[in-house]
Amino acid sequence: MFARLLRREPAAPAGPQAPPFDHHPALDDHALRDALTRVGFGDWQAARDVVAASGTDWELRGRRITLLAGEAVANDAWLYQWLRTDADDPAAVLIQAAMLNGRAGEARGSPRRIRPAPSSSRPSPPCPTPPRR
Repeated sequence: MFARLLRREPAAPAGPQAPPFDHHPALDDHALRDALTRVGFGDWQAARDVVAASGTDWELRGRRITLLAGEAVANDAWLYQWLRTDADDPAAVLIQAAMLNGRAGEARGSPRRIRPAPSSSRPSPPCPTPPRR
């Protein structure tokens, strides 16, 4: 009768298991994830298409431009090819401006505000501010 209580078997997990945490900055935007991957191989049309697909959703458009600019900080060949092809495209010019802003911040030693995709990310430096007491 008490044999079941005295057995040392691992207990079955209670409830559903949480999915693993996804550290990719694009979160659940799969179109942006695909575009970031393709941009890494030099496909600037993927960046143009993903920004154009955001339409008038300005929050989505801003997030996509920010992450594409972060990728351009690490590798800008695709962006300059886009600008050579269509210099008047406002999305390309905005991505270039955000990329140059990120590079200027790195040059003067300020913390990064634009985060590149995980493939080109580096560990962030420790916070220079001492803790409060």
